[in-house]
Amino acid sequence: MAEVALKVEKRSTGRRASKDIRNSGKIPGVYYVKGSEGIPIVAEPLALRPIVYTAQTKVVKLDIDGELKDCVLKDISFHPVTDNILHFDLLGLTEGHKVTVKVPFKFNGQAKGVMSGGLFRPVINNTKVTCLPKDLPEFLNIDISGLDIGKVIRLNELKAVNPQLEFAIKENPVVCTIARPRVKTAGGN
Repeated sequence: MAEVALKVEKRSTGRRASKDIRNSGKIPGVYYVKGSEGIPIVAEPLALRPIVYTAQTKVVKLDIDGELKDCVLKDISFHPVTDNILHFDLLGLTEGHKVTVKVPFKFNGQAKGVMSGGLFRPVINNTKVTCLPKDLPEFLNIDISGLDIGKVIRLNELKAVNPQLEFAIKENPVVCTIARPRVKTAGGN
């Protein structure tokens, strides 16, 4: 599991306090552990980049005024126009207690269907899983090398390979497929 360090400070709460924090160029957030009161925090925007703008699930080594805690990014809010980060939530990891997070897929291999002219199409890019912190994956590996044109990989196939994970989606959606290429006919249709 990849880790990233984040140094934050405790902050005051309230709508005016959050606005003042944003006006100073910093980002308000909350660190919480299930069953206890949240800790309002503030972080520098550049310090949040490796946590927010990544395709991996990362454990955050959080330093709150010198107190170290392990957590994961639980939620983030962006400004609708500027896409600037407005607020973030960090969920504390407690040994022996399960956590639910989004985990991205990582597609590996060269599909047989692509080598035959098909087009690789990811249908979903991530899924929510529940597991113990020690079992938390950065991403879910999916081997597509055996996939032929018109074939799909479904979520249940990942469930069988990762028994330590509980998938939040109970259905069996298509994760990826190899689509048939579109061919233009000689008549131009």
